Amino acid sequence: MRIALIRRVSITGFDGVNKFIALLAEGFARLGHEPVIISLCHEGVEDRELTRWFKEAHGLDLEIPIHTLRHGCGGSWLSIAWNWCWKGSKLLRKAGEDKSCPEERRVFNTNDTEHSLALQETKVAPR
Repeated sequence: MRIALIRRVSITGFDGVNKFIALLAEGFARLGHEPVIISLCHEGVEDRELTRWFKEAHGLDLEIPIHTLRHGCGGSWLSIAWNWCWKGSKLLRKAGEDKSCPEERRVFNTNDTEHSLALQETKVAPR
């Protein structure tokens, strides 16, 4: 399954959210899925080096594809919202992640007894 992990702001910051995204993406890849990280921006790293830098910065064994809306961060919350609204859906389509039909939604359940991640597909009634 192709899975997009979305980061609303910079993917190059060192914080708990980016570390969680890194570990979650690597976990999905190890389970045989195809994760991709989509972020608003990145700073201090060239576009062509971003995937390798992210792998090394977070101590991952696998490289996870990363797509960003722009190089360089900053701007108001209004400009961030505008970038996601205007460019985000185009980037998801380009990355090949926006292929699910509106009636179908994938949810993730954790099974506490087995300590594993189980995937369930559920149908959502049309509105």
